[in-house]
Amino acid sequence: MSRVKKFGVSSELQQGFSELIKAVENNEGIYRSISIPLHQVQADPTNPRDLALTPEDVKYGIAELDPLFKRKNEDLFNLQDLANSIKISGLINPIIVIKQDQNYIIVAGERRFLASLIADKEMIEARVFQTRPDTFELKLVQWFENNAREDLSLAERLENIREVINEFLRKEPNKKITADLLGNIIGLSNSQSLCYLSLIDADQDILDAIKEGIINSLDKAYLIASCKNAEYRKKAIAMCSNGISLVNLRKFLVAVKNNENHTSNIPTLKKQINLGKISEPVTIQTIVEGVINLPRYTHHKVLFSDVLWGNTKDAIKAFKKLIEIIEVQ
Repeated sequence: MSRVKKFGVSSELQQGFSELIKAVENNEGIYRSISIPLHQVQADPTNPRDLALTPEDVKYGIAELDPLFKRKNEDLFNLQDLANSIKISGLINPIIVIKQDQNYIIVAGERRFLASLIADKEMIEARVFQTRPDTFELKLVQWFENNAREDLSLAERLENIREVINEFLRKEPNKKITADLLGNIIGLSNSQSLCYLSLIDADQDILDAIKEGIINSLDKAYLIASCKNAEYRKKAIAMCSNGISLVNLRKFLVAVKNNENHTSNIPTLKKQINLGKISEPVTIQTIVEGVINLPRYTHHKVLFSDVLWGNTKDAIKAFKKLIEIIEVQ
């Protein structure tokens, strides 16, 4: 049974959102399943998926003079396995559409639609909205569908979340989006929601690196966004383009924060401080909570909301995270 989510909004809107999310997660009563002709299906230009390939490219071939020739061929290549699977086994997960006149507009499932065209299918299984949803409902459905995809880029996830937030604020213009509220809306933990929120308002160099695919890790992006020095951010982004690991990226940002002299592109800490032996997790909890309640660190509080303080390993992991935050910030 789906967990009912709680919202810091009006009771009427809270009930509506809870019912909507439950319905979306369980496909309860909001869709009818039918098989529709592929030629009646159209892509939704407002969906933040970043595919260059179009139905016309699949039907008639990609023109060599097309400025997106390379990207479209990459899309075509990446869809081939899915197309082969559809050709052999059929479409397992139907697309979601809205009826518009004689056509159907894709809400979620553009890759499945294009792969079905590549597989020379004439019909496609679809779930059609029983009644036309509002824009917020559409964006929420797109988020749940897209977020389930393993190949969805960080840029696409970020854009999808931005769309959800924008539509939410149109419903509740006087509300402030917090990590807790965002997490309840889109079904993520507080720590993940905080990371996404920090990236939505991040410096342009980070947003550009995410859009270009240089940074495709939420953890890496959040670490770099926490660095306020533009020159160090530039170096960190360059390291990401060279495939630096998350561990070494942390080391770099900690080291430059401490103004150490570096002899390589991936500096390491030259000194370690022994903080003594702690036998009880509650001691770690006291230290962590004492620090994150300080004004300069309070915005990181949600990163520790899911910690199981009675678990020694969990408590130690939280303490290490606190040290990283202090040294980077």
